[in-house]
Amino acid sequence: MTETSSKMQYYGDYNLLLIDVGNTRTKVRIIKDSFKKDVSFPTSEIKKNIEKFNPNSSVIAVSVVNKATEILKTHFKNIKFITAQTNLPIKINYLTPQTLGTDRIAHACGGLLYGNSFIIVNAGTTTVIDIVKERKFLGGWILPGIKLSSQCLYKFTSKLPLVENFTLNNFYEPGNSTTECIEKGILLFTVSSIQKVKKTFNLPIILTGGNGKLLTNFIKAKYVENLTLNGLEVIANFSSQS
Repeated sequence: MTETSSKMQYYGDYNLLLIDVGNTRTKVRIIKDSFKKDVSFPTSEIKKNIEKFNPNSSVIAVSVVNKATEILKTHFKNIKFITAQTNLPIKINYLTPQTLGTDRIAHACGGLLYGNSFIIVNAGTTTVIDIVKERKFLGGWILPGIKLSSQCLYKFTSKLPLVENFTLNNFYEPGNSTTECIEKGILLFTVSSIQKVKKTFNLPIILTGGNGKLLTNFIKAKYVENLTLNGLEVIANFSSQS
């Protein structure tokens, strides 16, 4: 059951809260025995929404926004933020685990619901491609996201327009207007990068993020909307059984 509203009342009795703070939106999964409910709200409004939750709640969270992290720490007395040092169902094979984004860790754990080896593509503000092989996180690639790429072209050039809609199917054909060239160029860059990784590792792809559904038009993949929350739930279950 999924609900989205910045005006909802979240009071109630529950066992666990899972919180995913992204740059744009914050998602919360409320777990009460076998019942689950996902809610979301703009991260810019996190303070007034989080205050509706019981501060004594047990919370597992990931956050990519420092200000939001501090708000969560202040409100909740029993909150655990996921890191590479957390007791995880995967092994982190990363040179600098202290710099590894916690959302990437959660995605890798969430992917275990679909197998032990896969490629995760998080198509959000950035496009992040990660490899998990036999439950080992091997690292990946970080690219500018689709909309970020367009914004950068617009901001750092004097004449290129801002392209906000990406709907073309055949981006391998050259564009014949400036807007079309930008749209096709960004899609070509993004999709070709993912397809090269797919060809190299020959693993199934799991797509998530705000542009993930768009990319399913061009890439054979499984789209999972709330992969971060799924990953936090996998971690919570693993920790309770360890």
